[in-house]
Amino acid sequence: MKGIATENNVPAGTQGQNGRSRQHREHKYHRVVDERKRPIRGLWVRNNRYYAQLTIEDAETGHKKVRRVPLEKATSPAQARDQLQDLLVTRRKGKLPILKRTPKFLEFADGYLAHYKQAKDAKKASTLETEEICH
Repeated sequence: MKGIATENNVPAGTQGQNGRSRQHREHKYHRVVDERKRPIRGLWVRNNRYYAQLTIEDAETGHKKVRRVPLEKATSPAQARDQLQDLLVTRRKGKLPILKRTPKFLEFADGYLAHYKQAKDAKKASTLETEEICH
């Protein structure tokens, strides 16, 4: 406690029995550093999970956006750096997978229904009618 604080004027739930703060820290992104404690450009860690920060151009609009892409198999900074380099190479080749959020339901439903109308014997006609009503 501070010198002017007493047990009565300290907000409830902010201090534990040993006087230390009990507030939870937010799960923030932290820069990844190499063995010489220098930050590695484009690499971030959050909750023991590594992320690559990439600038990606949207194919439809042409706008560039910065995205943090999770590196699934990385468990160390060295592995994360290797996976980041692989992502940068695939981006230069133009073969980077689409890295954006899922489409809205209406956008998805139109393509879904059109696909199953063209496919024969994939679904019953009554099922397609029911799904169109829900759409």
